[in-house]
Amino acid sequence: MQENLVNAALGVYSMAILLMLLFSLRQNGTVRTPRNKWLIRILLYQFFLECAVMMHNQFLIPNRLYWELGFFFHYLLDPGLVLMWMLYMHQWVDGGGKRERCWFVMPVAAVALNTVLICLNPVIHLYYQVDGDGLFRRTSLFQQRTIVMIFFVFYYEVYILRWKNKINPKAIIWLMLFPIMPLLGGVIQISFSGMPDLEITGEAAAMLLMYLSLQELDSKSDFLTGAGNRQMLDSTLEFRVATADRFHNFSCMYVDMDRFKEINDTYGHETGDMALKTAVTIMTHTIGKKGTVYRYGGDEFVIIMDISDGAVLDQMANRIRDNMQAFNETGKQPFCLSASCGCKVYDLHMKPAPREFLKTVDELMYEEKKKKHAMRE
Repeated sequence: MQENLVNAALGVYSMAILLMLLFSLRQNGTVRTPRNKWLIRILLYQFFLECAVMMHNQFLIPNRLYWELGFFFHYLLDPGLVLMWMLYMHQWVDGGGKRERCWFVMPVAAVALNTVLICLNPVIHLYYQVDGDGLFRRTSLFQQRTIVMIFFVFYYEVYILRWKNKINPKAIIWLMLFPIMPLLGGVIQISFSGMPDLEITGEAAAMLLMYLSLQELDSKSDFLTGAGNRQMLDSTLEFRVATADRFHNFSCMYVDMDRFKEINDTYGHETGDMALKTAVTIMTHTIGKKGTVYRYGGDEFVIIMDISDGAVLDQMANRIRDNMQAFNETGKQPFCLSASCGCKVYDLHMKPAPREFLKTVDELMYEEKKKKHAMRE
């Protein structure tokens, strides 16, 4: 009885978290984004899963039919949650295509097989059995099912590591930590008899932590490209100008994509979006930990870097151009990328205001763009 009472309390706690997150997503107006649409689906899925868990709580509903229905829907829905996590994860992969989708064949097949086996369970008791006293007993395939569930949690982690170069680096750590809490809860629950339902509670707690972390990241990021947004650029530039000295100086690079309108006109806006995301990925991995890429607007980007040497800054601009050319030579996409760059180390003697400094760098970029136009003519 005490175990059922604890499970009931944890269930109410978990459902309250899920409802709070659903309400928050509706209130802040971000439901329209593809990532948040999938987050809504996961929250709803988890809510129905929690309802199934509550159904087989003997403290709340003293009816064997409800208990059996609760166990049935619990074990029917449980494996699908890992698949839902992967589908949400897929929204973070920039330009997810055919190769990425191949990773879903195995989990989809596992969910389909589980559906068949759980439907047969009332007859041949493959996973569990509810006896006449309403007691839950694990049967022949229960442990194997648990091992498969753990395998797919690690499969999810491998999926993230495989495509980490296409994911916003700041999101990777939270996406990887997402399934750890329910995994630990499930292992403890299975290893020790009489433990409360820690797996489902861990899922709700993990959702809360991930939501708080990634929503903060979303508020600072450009939705399309994953680069920092204009608001973050303004605040970062103001801070760097205010704190710049000979020990903590910085530089700025203004990047404008060449002939981007031609890509949109020739291949369509969806391919144009892919081009922007690819360009941000190239710039982000080129500069590494030395700076941050921000989307200024349209096909224009600004990079703030911890570089105080003009020669090193020029080398970084050349590396960005070279890496875009290297991408073009792979022939992976129908479009080719090139960019005009203007860059400058912040002048500690003149100490220009943030807008003035950005305008100077913008003018340097346009000088390079004019030279390119002149050469083509």
